[in-house]
Amino acid sequence: MAPLTLLRARDLSALGDEQRAAFAVLFLRLAAQTMNLFLVYFGFRCIALGYLVRRASFMPGLIGALLMLAGGGYLLNLWPPLVNAIAPYHLVLAAPGELSLVGWLLVRGVDNARWHTQLAAADRAMVPDS
Repeated sequence: MAPLTLLRARDLSALGDEQRAAFAVLFLRLAAQTMNLFLVYFGFRCIALGYLVRRASFMPGLIGALLMLAGGGYLLNLWPPLVNAIAPYHLVLAAPGELSLVGWLLVRGVDNARWHTQLAAADRAMVPDS
């Protein structure tokens, strides 16, 4: 929004058209860098979620592995020249994991019986014997 606001502002008479255009390009570059940083954090989140799904017994471990692979694909944003060189093929790493998680949760859902079994086991492990 900042570049559009800057380019449309008529009350910035102190700035010429070239200066406003330069600031707009600067804001666009900052937005791209911010998005890359967000995707790196999202990659770490996908890896952590994939690890938890892989360890859980109420969802398929394959989905967890695919999510960890997706997280690795997002971590490629740590080096933007690499992502720019292989774009949009790096999304091939992300799509299977994320789509399989969403599809599984929409169609099949979580195995409720296994969920409650794991929850009860965790509760028993947390309560000390008296």
